[in-house]
Amino acid sequence: MHADEAIHAKLSLDLLLEGRYAYDPAYHGPLLYYLTALGFLLFGDGDFVARLPAALTGVSFLWLAWRLKRPLGMKAAWWSGLLVTISPMFLYYGRFLAMDLLVMFAASASLLSLYLALRDDSASAWPWAGFWAALAFGAKENAFVTVFLAVATWLMVAAACRWPLRPGRLLTAAWRLRVPIAQALSVFVVVVLLLYTFFLSRPGDWTFAIDAVRYWTGQHDAARIDGPWWYHLFRIGVYEFLIMGAALAWIVRRREVRAFEIALICFGLSSIVMYAWLGEKTPWLAVHQVWAFVPLAGAQLARTFGPRGRWFSRTIATTALVLTAAVAFRAVFLHHHEYPRNDRVEALHYATTVDGFDAVIDASPFIGPGVDRYASVSGGASWPLAWYWRHLPVRFGDPVADPSPVLAVADAADRETVSQVLGDGYQWREVPVRLWWHAHERTPSMGELVRYLLWREPWTEPIVKSAVVAVRQSP
Repeated sequence: MHADEAIHAKLSLDLLLEGRYAYDPAYHGPLLYYLTALGFLLFGDGDFVARLPAALTGVSFLWLAWRLKRPLGMKAAWWSGLLVTISPMFLYYGRFLAMDLLVMFAASASLLSLYLALRDDSASAWPWAGFWAALAFGAKENAFVTVFLAVATWLMVAAACRWPLRPGRLLTAAWRLRVPIAQALSVFVVVVLLLYTFFLSRPGDWTFAIDAVRYWTGQHDAARIDGPWWYHLFRIGVYEFLIMGAALAWIVRRREVRAFEIALICFGLSSIVMYAWLGEKTPWLAVHQVWAFVPLAGAQLARTFGPRGRWFSRTIATTALVLTAAVAFRAVFLHHHEYPRNDRVEALHYATTVDGFDAVIDASPFIGPGVDRYASVSGGASWPLAWYWRHLPVRFGDPVADPSPVLAVADAADRETVSQVLGDGYQWREVPVRLWWHAHERTPSMGELVRYLLWREPWTEPIVKSAVVAVRQSP
């Protein structure tokens, strides 16, 4: 597991076994922990079960695609579902124990419900809009960004369609819809408060919104994980060229654009601008910028492979479909684990736990019952070991000499300090823990860029974080 995956899995298991949860914006909202803990309760704890919520959420995007049949047509909805299925980003993060697909799914379901409620004047859709919005806020703080972008999108669509935005008309419309709006807000408030207060057992956490905004504003200012403004554009271009290319073709070729399509265009473009500006840069944030373009790409492919499609456009689209499937297979199944000496890296991955660390995880037989049979773990290896050694006697933090551990794991930079504490009688070796590759460290030449696109050869040296493992020798 990735370090973040291990954190989410372990906190979910603690929630199940110890019945405790407290909101911390650094670890995002509670929804994923509730779902993962429920999976552990039903099926037992393990990697496969831990990743089920993410996997099922990824599959559920097909339901969202199916709901697009009303505004875009059945064929466009079918192609949108296919694009989600073979998308490298959706497929990779649909197997990744994190909140990003979860918050995107819930936010998209809420916006679609709101759209259908306004279009069809359906009172029953309003509570669903509030329910899905609450789940989005319960998943991750990206929901705050989504709300801001949704409001900005509404204003841009209103301007593009020349809708009258006089205060009197808006107040009249709000008064006419006062009952369904109140229903949606009531559902939202009740659900989101239940989630964040651990079903009212922690009433003090009702201020989660203040804590979230304060924390992540600070993270943006500090740029803890920084990168250039084009950080996400590079990854979107490498992995989602089919979705973005088809969506661009639809926008350019479309003579009369409907309000729903304008909304998708505005939301997608403003998402790209927003995440380019935000100080936190991690690969999984790119998937938030792709979803709005999927329906537009689906509409274009429906036209391309429909009766009016031309042979050259079908050839280009077929080639892009095959290449996207190949890129997804390589990123998700072929290069899913990184090796420190591997000459292939994926920009889609970030801080992945390397295959060489399996040897440390498999060292668990050394650990057992008894005062002197425990393991000591400190530094970066704490995750994912806190998950994989969850049922073993492990002491996390700086090692102690009495009683000395049977096995100690620490950062490679701390070897001398740990060695002084433990003393003689240990066999040492250094192992890789995780790997980063920063594509933005320098601008590649054209040849280096081509070699990366074809064979994933990096043009800068990957960064490897290593740990030292000390195993006590029998007297």
